Amino acid sequence: MAKSQNLSTGPTSEEGKAISCQNSTKHGLTSVKLNTSEEQSFYDAMVSSLTEELNPQGMTEVNLVSDMAMIRIRLNRFDRAENALFFIEQDQKATPNELLHAMGIDDYGLRSEICQKIETNTNYLDEINPKEKAWCQKLLNELDTKRPMPGDMQEEIRSHILDECKMHNTSPEDILEFYASFRWRLEATPQIAKYDMPETDKDVEDANIFVEQELSKLLAHNLKRYLENKSSYYKKLAEKQALLESVKEKLTIYADALVPNQKELDRLYRYKTTLERQQSAKLSQLIQLQEIKLRKNNMKAINE
Repeated sequence: MAKSQNLSTGPTSEEGKAISCQNSTKHGLTSVKLNTSEEQSFYDAMVSSLTEELNPQGMTEVNLVSDMAMIRIRLNRFDRAENALFFIEQDQKATPNELLHAMGIDDYGLRSEICQKIETNTNYLDEINPKEKAWCQKLLNELDTKRPMPGDMQEEIRSHILDECKMHNTSPEDILEFYASFRWRLEATPQIAKYDMPETDKDVEDANIFVEQELSKLLAHNLKRYLENKSSYYKKLAEKQALLESVKEKLTIYADALVPNQKELDRLYRYKTTLERQQSAKLSQLIQLQEIKLRKNNMKAINE
C-alpha cells in the first residue's frame, strides 16, 4: 500500500479530479464561511432549532448558539471530506488490464477482451450454445477410433458446418480454421473471416455451390478434428470465464481494501475530535451562563 501511495499521481477520472480540487473549499473543514446554499439553509435551520431549544438570552448566548450551529456545519463537512478521500483512493485503484498483466496474462488481445467483458458486464458463457455443445460432445463419445466414421455422422457434421457458414457468411475452411485456433493456448477469440454479401441471385447460387463443393472435400479426419477443436473452443471459453470471474473477484477485494493515506485520515479524525470538543464546550458555556443568570435572578427575587 505504501508503495502505491508514493507512486500515486492523483485521481484520474473527471469526477475524482472534481472532488480533489474542491477539498480546500466545499470539503474544507477549516472554512469559516458557508460555502453553499445548502449549508446556509442547514445553518439557519440549526440556529432556529437551537434557539427554540436553549432559549438564549443576550448577545453572548446568541453567539454561542451561532457558534454551535457553525461547528455542526463543519462536522457535516467532515463526513463529506472523509467520503471524498475514500472516493479519490478508489479512483486510483488498479485497472483490470494492470491486474491481468500482474497475473501473468501477456496476450494483449486477451487482456483487452476481458476488460471489455468487465466494462460491458458480459460473460463468456453467453457465447456457448448448450445444445451445440451437447451435440458436439455426444458425437465425440460415439466415435470409435477403431472403425471409420459412419457416413450418416459425416453428413450430420457437414450439415452443422453448413449452418455455421450461412450464419457467418463464410466458407467451411474458415469455420474449421476458427475452431482450430482454440486447440492450444488461451487467447482472444479471433474474428471469423466473412465474405461480401451476395448482391444477386446468381451470386447466392455461386456461393452455395462453392460451399457445397468445399464441404464435400472434407474427409472423416477433417470432420473429427472439427468436433475436437469445437470441444476445445467450449473448454477455452470456460477457462476464460473462470479467469474473468477471478479478475472481478480480485478487483472487488482490492477496492474494498483500499483506504486513504493514513496521515490524511489521522488529520481528519483529530480535527473531528477538536470540533466535537468545541461543540461540547460551547454548550457547557451556554448552560453555565444560563445557570448563573438563573441564580442571579433568584437572589434578586429573594432580596426584594
